[in-house]
Amino acid sequence: GITGYADLSTIMNCSTNGYIYAYGNTVRAGGILGEANSGKINNCSSIIKINAQAVNASPLIANICTGGISGISNLNSIFNSSSNVEIMSKSELELGAGGISGSNNSWIVNCFSTGNITCETTNSSSVLINSGGISGSAKIVRNTYSNCTINSKGLSTNSTILEGGISGTLALDSTENNISLNDSLIATNLNQNTKSGTWIYKIGILSNGSVGGSWSNYATN
Repeated sequence: GITGYADLSTIMNCSTNGYIYAYGNTVRAGGILGEANSGKINNCSSIIKINAQAVNASPLIANICTGGISGISNLNSIFNSSSNVEIMSKSELELGAGGISGSNNSWIVNCFSTGNITCETTNSSSVLINSGGISGSAKIVRNTYSNCTINSKGLSTNSTILEGGISGTLALDSTENNISLNDSLIATNLNQNTKSGTWIYKIGILSNGSVGGSWSNYATN
């Protein structure tokens, strides 16, 4: 939205309202920026519609991250930011999508998101989908709330779908004081024509961390 890539940068007091279309092998698309490394985003907002698709281009593997604020954040923290999103992401292999960030391995604090997130695989190979109302995958999430509808679809019994009202995957650290409000989480394996299975996790995965003061109220299909 503002820039495609930022390194060792601080982005503050920015807002966007628009549409992003992205297509390629490795896709990073966000309402404020596509990819950020070792920096900070503070007091930013977006009203954004993102339509993104990643395809395999040998020897590279299709990978896509989309988010209302950033597509992917590496050691990049997001503070005091918000988004209203309409995200449609499609990938042949790996996919991450979130109301604030598609993937974030640092802090997300004092943020909120609303809207709709749809993730789809485009072939029948083994696929990983991480999708969440705040982030597809995250490390530390605090004082956030989300009111997002999330719909993830896999084409293969080898698909792994990780959905969460806050984050699909939360690794290493913690989530505190977060609210997932009126989220509808829908995980579907199309080949099996079923909405349940060992490869589908609607509440997300917490690994080696802790949860404190978080609350969720969502419908599952």
